[in-house]
This record gives sequence, C-alpha cells and structure tokens, in this order.
Amino acid sequence: MRINRTFSIDIELARELRKKVNQSETVNRAVRKYLDDSDRPEVTEESLTNTLMWICSQLYTKDQPVTEVAQIINARDVLMAFIQELTS
Repeated sequence: MRINRTFSIDIELARELRKKVNQSETVNRAVRKYLDDSDRPEVTEESLTNTLMWICSQLYTKDQPVTEVAQIINARDVLMAFIQELTS
C-alpha cells in the first residue's frame, strides 16, 4: 500500500530526481537505505585505532609517489580529527 506525502527537498536534489524514470521508487530506496542501519559498520575505538595504525604504516613506505603519501597524510589527519571529536 502506498500513500502520498509532501516533503521539502533542496532544489538541486529535485532537479536530479526529475531525471529518474521512477522517482517514487528512487525515493523509497533512498529512504529505506537511510533508515536501515544494518549496512553501516560499527565504528569503535579499536577499529579507528587499527585504521590509524595502518595509515601511519603506509606513510613510511618508500615506494609510494608523493601524491599518494600526501593523500595518506590527509586521511590520517581527517581520521585523527574524527577520533578527537568522538572522544571529546
């Protein structure tokens, strides 16, 4: 069974949605995905620490080009900021 509902969305999103063949089905799938938390991995201090350790280990690999090292350093900085936000 389906019902009609009216919601406000950003104009850019409405323009992109207008390009879809079945807009209602697209919205249904998106809302279901948003409401379903089972697909989201659980973020724990241990998983963040392991990820950070892996990123730091990649910093000292001599075979990587400079751009990859810069991306890894940026990822490390972003992860560190995220960890600080979680723990504060």
